[in-house]
Amino acid sequence: ATVGFVCDLQKQTIMAPASWYAACLAEPMPTHKRTGNTPEVGTSLPFLQEMCLAAVRAHGAVLAEQPWLRMVSWDAMRADEGPIFLEATVLLIGCRAMFS
Repeated sequence: ATVGFVCDLQKQTIMAPASWYAACLAEPMPTHKRTGNTPEVGTSLPFLQEMCLAAVRAHGAVLAEQPWLRMVSWDAMRADEGPIFLEATVLLIGCRAMFS
């Protein structure tokens, strides 16, 4: 990823770049390839609440199947049809102890 944001879920807007999260996110915001727009603070993010609710539902489904799997990062994007989940990244804390 090269873009990350801190967002206001209620207002569905960008609050700030998430440059603190990873070094690759510290670069200037790129221009969107299709629209030519550059995201900035205050940019509206339609469907943000819907995307978060879908991630919460997906996480619930994962926990129902694998109750030990508590930390999952959901990478998603917004399409015209709504949210699309690209991947679920699993953080396995304590694996070293489990498998040593």
